[in-house]
Amino acid sequence: MSTLKGRGCRAGIVFRVLLAASLTQVTACVPSADERSSKTCDAVVDELLKAVANDRDFARYAGDHLHAKKIAVVWGFAPLGYKQCDREESPYILVKSMAEFDQNAAYMVLYKLYFDDDAAFIEFGFPPTGQNGDAFLRKRSGRWVVTQSMLWEI
Repeated sequence: MSTLKGRGCRAGIVFRVLLAASLTQVTACVPSADERSSKTCDAVVDELLKAVANDRDFARYAGDHLHAKKIAVVWGFAPLGYKQCDREESPYILVKSMAEFDQNAAYMVLYKLYFDDDAAFIEFGFPPTGQNGDAFLRKRSGRWVVTQSMLWEI
């Protein structure tokens, strides 16, 4: 009986050591608050909008808006803390509400936007014109490309 107790104790110690080691590995993979806040900006939305603007079908349909020198993009559901890269250089000025820009100028609204590392979906519209579109995009050779699209007017 004493040998079983000894083995149980050793097994318990081994289990605790393995548990502690695995927890250390898991927490090492989670970025710290400093690492998360060190990200200064995110260029994905600009890249997706540029891919849509460069798509032949969208360019014919809404090229005046998509290729404007500057266009406000209302993205009311942008993640908290989202910061656009190269805001001065980008033709797209991301805003959270319509009160943040001149509504007499061209603007578009992002209704839906989902993306991961290699796939994205975007639904947008130009409320003054009634033009709308959505696109599925894939990342190919490091660039976003529209693979499916739909255009409609209200």
